[in-house]
Amino acid sequence: MCGSKGSMGLQVHFPKNVFYNNEIAYANVELDNSKSAIDITMVDFEVKQDVFIGGAGWDLRPFNDSFDVL
Repeated sequence: MCGSKGSMGLQVHFPKNVFYNNEIAYANVELDNSKSAIDITMVDFEVKQDVFIGGAGWDLRPFNDSFDVL
């Protein structure tokens, strides 16, 4: 919801759900701005990867972090 300016819809589709470090992750972004008074002309996004390493039986302090992928 865009406050008193109406509403908009946003859908993002990736061609697959796993990408390797040598691949380009393309995305199809669909923005329905027909019910909003705000003139949205550009969408910018980032892809992030959450990493957790550790668990029961490991002799390591758990590692948990987030990285920019693109």
